[in-house]
Amino acid sequence: MRPDGSELQQLSAVNASIQGWVGNSLLLQQRQGVYPATNYTFELLSLNGEIKPLFSSDRQAFYALAPAGGALLAADAPGETNNTPTKSVDVLALDGSVIQPLGTFSNYISGIYPFAWSPDVSLVAFANQRRVYIGTRTAQPALSGSGVSLPANGSVREVYLADDTYVEPSFWKFQFSSDNQYLLMNVYDGTPHFVAIALETGQARPVEIKGLMHTEQVGFFSWRP
Repeated sequence: MRPDGSELQQLSAVNASIQGWVGNSLLLQQRQGVYPATNYTFELLSLNGEIKPLFSSDRQAFYALAPAGGALLAADAPGETNNTPTKSVDVLALDGSVIQPLGTFSNYISGIYPFAWSPDVSLVAFANQRRVYIGTRTAQPALSGSGVSLPANGSVREVYLADDTYVEPSFWKFQFSSDNQYLLMNVYDGTPHFVAIALETGQARPVEIKGLMHTEQVGFFSWRP
């Protein structure tokens, strides 16, 4: 369908979620079997209705397609993964292979969420428990230690630690500024609020929104270009 609502057409009747555009095709994530089946097939659906399978996976993870459409960010969900507490976050090629590991974390209760690509896909952001990390796109092996493994070359760094004085904090959404200078976060640590991080300095500061009550939660937001 065009932005004005014209030329609406059905491309396929397949039951799948849409990850985004890859060129002139849609990347689909299709569950194999009925819920709670965890096997998925990733496919490209062309504008003429043809479907091209890319890869299948039983990884219990969240996925996000890069804005340019050339890679997937995969982050393990809460619970056991392969019968272990280990969670990982990786950049995948569209054939399902790992092209950049961004870190592993050892815990049962917390997945790696939320996560986001920068507009130019040079950076990614993700959270585990109360910590927020920024990663740059450069493939290197991970360095292990203390239940957390991050790439040894410094391509992934911690940029924020949420307050856990009163409750277990959580993050609801991340978004990079269009110039890659800031990360805007929706944080809950007893009350919902926004925090902006200057990525060059690591300085975090609260963002006040006039008229927003402390008990209200914002579902959608965006940076002005």
